[in-house]
Amino acid sequence: MRVRRPVVAAALVAALLLSTVVAGLHRYPVASPSRPGGGYHLALAGGTLEGQVNLDGTACMWLGEGLHRTAIYWPYGYTAGGWPFSVYDESGKRLASVGQRVWLGGGFLPDSVNSIPGCSGFDRFWGASPGLSVA
Repeated sequence: MRVRRPVVAAALVAALLLSTVVAGLHRYPVASPSRPGGGYHLALAGGTLEGQVNLDGTACMWLGEGLHRTAIYWPYGYTAGGWPFSVYDESGKRLASVGQRVWLGGGFLPDSVNSIPGCSGFDRFWGASPGLSVA
């Protein structure tokens, strides 16, 4: 039995589209507390939300660009994923997507914090309070 090229090409395109949809549904853990609770700071930080998925299956999100980047330590239960790549709260609600200008309540983590899970190469860390505003 001979398979024609258009059929093979259509099958490859369908497989690629399906893998893109499935990848868009996946949620990746972001740096956050292991349990709910704790206090929050009331300062405000704004900037363009950026992010990436890491090879270890975690994600990192930050504000800023170049040398002026601040990694975000999210509240308990937050995740990242979807298409476009976005941050989701503990109930699964999409809050903002990469490339959007956002405002985050919270405050800088103490100078004794040198890293957070999933975010290497940063020297500033913002502990976000629940919720955010999109500009």
